[in-house]
Amino acid sequence: MTLNLLKNIAAVVVLILIGLAVERFAIRRESPPPIPQETNFDFTGHIVRNNPGLKPDTWYLIYEKPGQPALNVELKFDEKSFCFVNDQSIFCSEYTFTVGQAIHVEGVEKDNIVLIRQMIVLEDVEPAKLLQIKLYYYNEDRDREISGGEWLSLDPEAVIPVERQIPTTMTPIQDAIRLLIRGELSSEERDEGFMTEFPNEDFKLLGANLKAGVLTLEFTEVPGFTMGGSARIRLMTASITKTAKQFSEVKTVKFLPEEIFQP
Repeated sequence: MTLNLLKNIAAVVVLILIGLAVERFAIRRESPPPIPQETNFDFTGHIVRNNPGLKPDTWYLIYEKPGQPALNVELKFDEKSFCFVNDQSIFCSEYTFTVGQAIHVEGVEKDNIVLIRQMIVLEDVEPAKLLQIKLYYYNEDRDREISGGEWLSLDPEAVIPVERQIPTTMTPIQDAIRLLIRGELSSEERDEGFMTEFPNEDFKLLGANLKAGVLTLEFTEVPGFTMGGSARIRLMTASITKTAKQFSEVKTVKFLPEEIFQP
């Protein structure tokens, strides 16, 4: 067998191997496995990372349901997580995400963590503009500082902010109040002394009206929750009022029904 013949055979073998590799890669990119039937999460939103109050170095989806803006869920990826980008499918581990990107997520949700089965990157949707806001909650450590450390005064001055980022909408005040009364404090924030009476599943913001600097907020009245001891009610109203007044156009806050938040 001549040297040239051996070289030709080797070249053919290399070409066949390259062809098989390319075909296998193409099949992997274009033929992701079908989405399992047990998926229970199907929402569109924006992807964020290192947001205040959320687990660091972890991707989250910020999305909403009717009357519930700025919901968040942790995203978890595995070897079966596929992303669709520009009509091509790739493993999500191969894609570089950008904070604020619009995405559609389908997966299995448990304990506010979604195991991704399919994610569609919505290239024709502008990335979300995120708004930095403050949510005011009672802080026991701050209260002890105010009282000199010996006792709790339940002073409204101990209602201080934590920071959050939410998608910019036409109703930032309502979004902030609705997020506040969900009472979602991280474990780190609770370790720092923050606590809250919220949430209560029956306590909801029904409407908001801002006129000449006066913000009127209407809530559902929940006996046993919106009434109680005077100190407790002061902290609840301080939490809502301070959160609303971070917006410069709000000078005064009123509540409806008028008898709500009575000690």
